[in-house]
Amino acid sequence: MKETLLSIVVPVFNGEKYIRATMDSLMRIGKGRNLEIIIQDALSTDTTQEIIEDYIPKFKDIHYHRENDFGQSDAINKGIMKAQGKWVTWLCSDDLLLDGFIDLLRDIEFDKEVSVIYGDCVFLKDNKLTPAIGTGKYEKGKLLKRGGFIQQPGTCIVKSEWVKVKGLDTKLNWIMDYDLFVRLEEAGCFFRRLDTFVSVARIHDEAKTSSGSFRRFAEYFVLFAGGHKRNLRFFSIKPYTIYFVEYIIKNMESKKRKGLFYNALVAIFWKMVRPREKTEIIERFNSRRKGIQENIDQLEGIPI
Repeated sequence: MKETLLSIVVPVFNGEKYIRATMDSLMRIGKGRNLEIIIQDALSTDTTQEIIEDYIPKFKDIHYHRENDFGQSDAINKGIMKAQGKWVTWLCSDDLLLDGFIDLLRDIEFDKEVSVIYGDCVFLKDNKLTPAIGTGKYEKGKLLKRGGFIQQPGTCIVKSEWVKVKGLDTKLNWIMDYDLFVRLEEAGCFFRRLDTFVSVARIHDEAKTSSGSFRRFAEYFVLFAGGHKRNLRFFSIKPYTIYFVEYIIKNMESKKRKGLFYNALVAIFWKMVRPREKTEIIERFNSRRKGIQENIDQLEGIPI
């Protein structure tokens, strides 16, 4: 029996608004390929169960689990521990995979040295597409020196390495993916960046990443402090500053307080981040925008 190449875990709770489009994108990517889909439903009370059950006959290797969990990280950990794939990833129930993800699948099938592989991501907000220009090429120590440059949607990890670092930290509510990447790097994993768009992340008021909570910044602070303590050679004040300014910006956005001061903070934030690949990513996005839009238009429940 052929080994499953990739397992994709989808944590969901009351996701009826977006889950159809997410499932459609998984069906399209998975058709004829050696992967499994694991749905971790935290006992949804809306029509999520009925929607997902409609998809089960359409895909040969889909597993639907309805069970209590202690939050998103716990749900993802539960799903990945059930996974049969050599590689694993997770996709939030409001995010999407693009056709470019197929290139990533080809790479992980034949690359024997890399343990983590990621690509470009597109943000979808108010029915408008913009590229995630903060994505960057991997450099050892960069996660602790500069801040996050890996977009989680579509990022694939060798399961044995996931198990080695014990998966996501369930005590974290916002930065569990960032923390995971730091621990994987410390465990000696090789990272590779794929120069193509593999996923879509929705940006909306209900999304957890839109939160302006101080606890989110506190999680970043503890992550950097611990990482710098273990790896002093990677110390930099920059990530602390970047995420404090980001906290202020998100706090202002959540309270709808935009103006000159807000615009100035946004300008300062981007000056600090200084995406090195901004021009390349924008050019790549512009050349592929039509195909990306067509990918999205084919999904049920789009546009929003």
